[in-house]
Amino acid sequence: MKELLKAVENKRKILKGIGILEIVGGITGIGFISWLIFQGVQTNTIVFLIMTIAFCFYTFSIIAGLMLFQKQEKGMLPSFILWFLQVISFSFGGFSYLITSGGNFFLGFNSSTDSFEFKLSFLASEFQINFSHPNLDTFFLINVWAIFFLFYINKLRKEIIENKDNYSRYEEEMKAFANNSNRCTSL
Repeated sequence: MKELLKAVENKRKILKGIGILEIVGGITGIGFISWLIFQGVQTNTIVFLIMTIAFCFYTFSIIAGLMLFQKQEKGMLPSFILWFLQVISFSFGGFSYLITSGGNFFLGFNSSTDSFEFKLSFLASEFQINFSHPNLDTFFLINVWAIFFLFYINKLRKEIIENKDNYSRYEEEMKAFANNSNRCTSL
């Protein structure tokens, strides 16, 4: 049964690695926002709102990463949400949404240039959120990196739950066996 506990521990180590990636991505994103602010970016209400959204996203990335890093399975849900928010990126009709934390591997189509897009970044964070901006390219991108982490986190969650359930059943059976043994020896 020690194999079950070791399997859970190994999966927790993988989650810890994903947590580090999320922490680094969040710190990188907040660093980028800070750099923009210190460069004297002209701000209005919309720019302030966009930077606030991005700041909250990257803070959420750090929190989700810390939860996984501390080997807490409950950190899997925030991490799942974090990666889900990064799956699709688009720009159409002056609106755009592209936000990543910890890297990306985009595949998609840019209709402004009639070309397929391929973009790969490691340990990088980026955001592009615009409302009613007329000079934007039109694109639709899928973040394969985020999809991979969604499936992988879900797979690890299921395996950890299964291994913990198996271990709990084993412990219950051993207690029942010990109780039965004690009754037999007392007769």
